[in-house]
Amino acid sequence: MTKIIVLFLLVLALKITPSHSQTTLTAGDIAITGYNTDGDDQVAFVLLTDITVGTEIRFTDRGWLDTNAFRIGNTGREGTLIWVADTDLSCGSQIILTSANDGTLTISPNIGSLTEVDDFEIRGQGDQILAYQGTDDSPTFIYALNFNNPGWSTTAGNQQESALPIGLTDGVNSVDISGDIDNGTYNCAVTTLPDAILASVSDAANWNTSDGDGNQSLTLGQCLFSCTSIIQTVLTAGDIVITGYNTDGNDQVAFVLLTDITAGTEIRFTDRGWLDTDAFRVGNTDREGTLIWTANTDLSCGTQIILTSANNGTLTISPNTGILTEEDDFEIRGQGDQILAYQGTDDSPTFIYALNFNNPGWSVTAGNQQESALPIGLADGVNSVDISGDIDNGAYDCAVTTSPELILTAVSDATNWDTSDGGGNQSLTLGLCTFDCSVICPTTTTWNGTTWDNGIPNTTVAAIINGAYTTGVNGNISACSLAVNSGFRLSISNSTFIEIESDVVINGEIIVESSGNFVQNIDSSTYTNNGAMSRVNKVTPVKQDWFFFTYWSSPVSGLTVDDVFATNPANRRFIFNANNYLDLNEDGFDDDANAYELVSGSDPLIPGVGYAITENQQFFIPGSTAQATFDGTFNNGLIEVPIAYDSANVAHYNFIGNPYPSAIDFEIFQATNSSLIGGIAYLWSQSTPPSANNPGNQTVNFSQNDYATYTIGSGGAAGASGIIPTQYIPSGQGFFIPSVGAGNAVFKNSMRVASIDSNNQFFGTEENSLTLNSNPTVNSNDLLIDNENKIWINLKSDNGIFNQILVAYVGGATDAYDGFSYDAPRVLPIGTSAILYTFIEDDEDDIKFVIQGKDINSINENEIIHLGFETNIEVPTLYTLSLDQFEGAFIENSTIFLKDNLLDVMHNLSEGDYEFTSEVGTFEERFQIQFVSETLSIDENLVIENELVIIELNNNDVQFKVSGNLEMESIKIIDLNGRVLYNFKAQGSDNTYNLSKLNNSVYIAQIRLTNGVLISKKALKRN
Repeated sequence: MTKIIVLFLLVLALKITPSHSQTTLTAGDIAITGYNTDGDDQVAFVLLTDITVGTEIRFTDRGWLDTNAFRIGNTGREGTLIWVADTDLSCGSQIILTSANDGTLTISPNIGSLTEVDDFEIRGQGDQILAYQGTDDSPTFIYALNFNNPGWSTTAGNQQESALPIGLTDGVNSVDISGDIDNGTYNCAVTTLPDAILASVSDAANWNTSDGDGNQSLTLGQCLFSCTSIIQTVLTAGDIVITGYNTDGNDQVAFVLLTDITAGTEIRFTDRGWLDTDAFRVGNTDREGTLIWTANTDLSCGTQIILTSANNGTLTISPNTGILTEEDDFEIRGQGDQILAYQGTDDSPTFIYALNFNNPGWSVTAGNQQESALPIGLADGVNSVDISGDIDNGAYDCAVTTSPELILTAVSDATNWDTSDGGGNQSLTLGLCTFDCSVICPTTTTWNGTTWDNGIPNTTVAAIINGAYTTGVNGNISACSLAVNSGFRLSISNSTFIEIESDVVINGEIIVESSGNFVQNIDSSTYTNNGAMSRVNKVTPVKQDWFFFTYWSSPVSGLTVDDVFATNPANRRFIFNANNYLDLNEDGFDDDANAYELVSGSDPLIPGVGYAITENQQFFIPGSTAQATFDGTFNNGLIEVPIAYDSANVAHYNFIGNPYPSAIDFEIFQATNSSLIGGIAYLWSQSTPPSANNPGNQTVNFSQNDYATYTIGSGGAAGASGIIPTQYIPSGQGFFIPSVGAGNAVFKNSMRVASIDSNNQFFGTEENSLTLNSNPTVNSNDLLIDNENKIWINLKSDNGIFNQILVAYVGGATDAYDGFSYDAPRVLPIGTSAILYTFIEDDEDDIKFVIQGKDINSINENEIIHLGFETNIEVPTLYTLSLDQFEGAFIENSTIFLKDNLLDVMHNLSEGDYEFTSEVGTFEERFQIQFVSETLSIDENLVIENELVIIELNNNDVQFKVSGNLEMESIKIIDLNGRVLYNFKAQGSDNTYNLSKLNNSVYIAQIRLTNGVLISKKALKRN
């Protein structure tokens, strides 16, 4: 019986005793990220792999010999800390071990157990910390830190020296700070992905240190590590506001979030001045620096945070919502200074708010530490505030605390600030406002079918529709919220808008016509469609035929392809799978022709995705418009769309679309997503029928010349429709962008536009005709900055070719290649029939541009624009170069000349078009745009065509006659392929020649006069 009991107890004991199989680590599975020798001894480390409960890691300050053993003898004040995990821990966890002077051992955060063997005491005069698993006789080293001078040693002759442990490599899985430095911590240079973290921590250049007399210990654990890529919230101007500052006492900055952000989001605050040359001021930067705040958790709109940089160097956050570090010496000055908030790098910042309290305000000189220009992308009183007056301390007075847009407006108004100044410490208490990003609409007004019962609504008044309302008749609406009651219809007419700050509830009907705008401003606002009708009607421009594609995007949610395009042919409905696009041979086409994919009728219309769809051959009438009706809940708030990127492609195209029932501002969209999207939008404006002669990987292909192009820096150039795009992408419009990175692009309500003319362009096919502007005009949507100049040149032909280029002399551009934001490559497959383009001389990439930005100061009387012309048309063709539009003071006051170097012709393009012929080929030296002639008396030598008369006589004789006192020197007859068929020597003002060998066709007569002037004229031989 006894044996049975004993056996039972043994089995029970075996069952209840936990069995922990610890994680076996290898070199680089952790990294030591900090240490302190001043005060209590501390070691911080980060896990670079997941570990299980029971995993043990040892940290010792004993030296390692090059004989592969720990040093023995004279080991006073040396020992080992043994940490054991009491739970599973994930990669990225950071832990701080403290061995206090009174012998207390602590762990922060409190995860695991900590014991000590012998006397672990790291020395400020130099020491090392070796991390390992196993035993002292058989250790497996996983990381090592050395801060002894002169570094890793082979002798290890005393307690401060050590050889580099076996299995480790300096700069790879160990770090050598050297210099007998008392305290050190990693500076958070890289905080994502294990391999990248390990490499960065192991680089001594990425460490901050302190040394000297007194306790100069550092705050450890300030980095927020993640073993996956942290996708921080990309902020734009006005997504935060600075709500207070103190220069008396400790320096303080308070700010409030006006949008939700994710953990890992970083915001930088600097007191360095910004120059009007779009760079931070350098030189004499004493007492200037940057505070870098990184959120350690998701935070909601309305959160207010106070950053303190104490006089003793301590950095604190209230409430404790993140990590705060400092670069250089952030010290705002009571005599006047500025605080600029931004994301990105110093070389490429995205400013999100700015505060100035220097007298006399924003300055363009930024000549000292107290001055700054208004940063790029910000507007004073809109997303920045200028208090001026050299005021020591300031705080927002809580005038408005609800609705992000209203908060932004109120904080940016200097009259809503309390200030203090003068002798002594007059610092203010910051953070007294309680912000709420929800919108409170304090009053209501109701439309009864005839009038508003409480006055016309505005952004603080709720609007209720209780009677039929049509914006084209009753006016645009701006309101705090909107409700449409059952039984009533709200109609948004073409070229009108409704703008709502917050929530919308539809119990009746709402219809948005094709060029109407319906906008909600706050991302967190809701759109509730209570079984009623919410509809967007979109009408295309005129289509020549049913097979002309339109690029669509759905402005509503919850629809399938068949809900909108059921009658459109199932084999002509496509999406573009950017992950399949590959163009290794750089011919402008997908190598394996699998990027376009058919969609089925049951597939959802995904918001933000582009769809290429034709009309139904059976029902469509050529020369008419097409219509799509979108019935469903209007898209609203944040909408993400995946962006693919492959560095193997020269330009990795993605097909996306405007997801809202209003136009969006492409410039704001691109700025928000600049890490993913280049600054170009390509919009399909089809005018050319598909043809087997067009290059491509199908039997019949469309012309790539039919894309209109817009760049955020230089402006837009027309496609074959002749319509120049603006920065506004219409509702329902799909478009292509080149990607510069992979991730999810985000659409936000702040990109939506409430205006009468922003939604008037819809690209998809040609307009009613291809008649272009006969007189240069300025596009009303395109604001021209002082000193900027732009010129648009068209190429046409008598067999249907049309394309356009834009050369823009604008701020921010250079004469070199400036990237997608200013310089747009033409969508140019090899074999294109005929194109006009510009290029950068001596550029090895040989890019052909449809839009080229140039230095704003480059345009003058000596400026030459080199035009490239390429044709693959083998049949006789007559080409025309013409001036479409121009803008800017210099060009408006200049005469524009086209020089044809092949024919030695200087043509006044301001007075009329230039016709020419050409053989097949690429010509980059033939045509130039000039603003002054190479001759001194060009006005005297320019002869208009009617000075030359060509008369066809009998028997194939042709008479050439010039008027006045002019005399001819030679006559050339050129066919439409550019070949010279006759070259006659001429005399006097009247010459006749027999041209019996010429067929009935159009020819160019080129007559050189004795004064050197060349006249070209087109003529038809009839007999």
